[in-house]
Amino acid sequence: MLYRSIRQKIQRGQAGSVKKLILAFAIIGTVLFVLSFIGWYNYVPVKQALSAENAEQLRAQLFTGVYVDRSSLPAALAGVSPFGFTCSLLMRELLIASACFFALTMLIAVEKSLAVKQENGSLWETVKNTAIEYFQQPRWGLQLFSDVMKIVLMLAFVFPFYWMIITAFKTYPESLNVPPTLWPTQWTMEGYENTFFSGENILNYFKNTVLVTAAVIALQLLIMVPAAYAFAKREFPLKGLLFGIVLVAFMIPLQLTYIPVYLRMQDLNLIYTLWPQILPLGADAFGIFMLRQSFKQIPDEIIESAKLDSAGEVQIMTRIMLPMCKSAMVTIAMFSFIGTWNAYFWPLVMTRSRDVQPLTIVVEHLRDAELGVRWNTVMAANTLLVLPILLVFIFASKKIIEGFAYRGVK
Repeated sequence: MLYRSIRQKIQRGQAGSVKKLILAFAIIGTVLFVLSFIGWYNYVPVKQALSAENAEQLRAQLFTGVYVDRSSLPAALAGVSPFGFTCSLLMRELLIASACFFALTMLIAVEKSLAVKQENGSLWETVKNTAIEYFQQPRWGLQLFSDVMKIVLMLAFVFPFYWMIITAFKTYPESLNVPPTLWPTQWTMEGYENTFFSGENILNYFKNTVLVTAAVIALQLLIMVPAAYAFAKREFPLKGLLFGIVLVAFMIPLQLTYIPVYLRMQDLNLIYTLWPQILPLGADAFGIFMLRQSFKQIPDEIIESAKLDSAGEVQIMTRIMLPMCKSAMVTIAMFSFIGTWNAYFWPLVMTRSRDVQPLTIVVEHLRDAELGVRWNTVMAANTLLVLPILLVFIFASKKIIEGFAYRGVK
């Protein structure tokens, strides 16, 4: 019934509500997957401490609403929280529910992209009609060649991600095979287990990465918006020279500035904190340039009308300029998120304590120089590192395309 009502909304052209529903299902599926991952993270100590009979009994108690007395639990579960313990018992159900929501999301997205117009037509009929129309168009051979080349190019970009994910599920000997296998002969979670139970505090690294990334984005927006507005819509002495200095920053790599920045941070006693990873990255020359170009597309008449209504500069920036340049803001924030989340060199030279290092550093810690590189473990850590970027890009890709496109203002 739910799927039928969704198809009816698609047929009636209610794309907005369908898009919100797709986003809601995707978020629910992601939350359930995270919960199942938390359950898997705590599953090993739970499995080692409890017999199958006790686990089933505790599962039944949870379902009936009777909470578990933690004082009677084995010592191995001392570090497992009640939330993680519950997730570990419901791990299989959470994973199945997450897969169902993701499958439903993909199915609705396919229906929406194909724009099903027949009231009683099936998805297969729509695909068949689309294929017939494709081969009936003029010069379809040239179009087919173009589409095939696009698919080949897409596979060339997707294959490294596929290789990373597949290698994470291989055993250590299989990850060293030459020639390599394109599909695991034996699926295992050995790589993820080595990542989480290697002695490294993964959750602390993840917390540091999130805090640094969020702080850098917030600081860049706080500096970038007034600077871009001033360069785009205000007149002041040496405006061209100062903007040229901003553009010169494109040609200065971080590797040339880290020594004086490091010495300054050391003088301020900030080396053992998160601030050296945040403060030097607070000004983004690319963001200022791109946002300035977006601000220049807005007619000056709109700003003059706002000033006649007694609007101040801050109100003009926050209530007029930013809403009209939302796509550019999302694009800049996305690039800043990717750059900060994947940063390796800057945190490596600016930190002296593992307590303040991000996730990118833990990948290097997982490389064992004596036993050789455990590629399944390294690829599992890289998968966890890349997953948030892929999720953010999937939801923000449309805004990124809009951010680079010129759009006239009505």
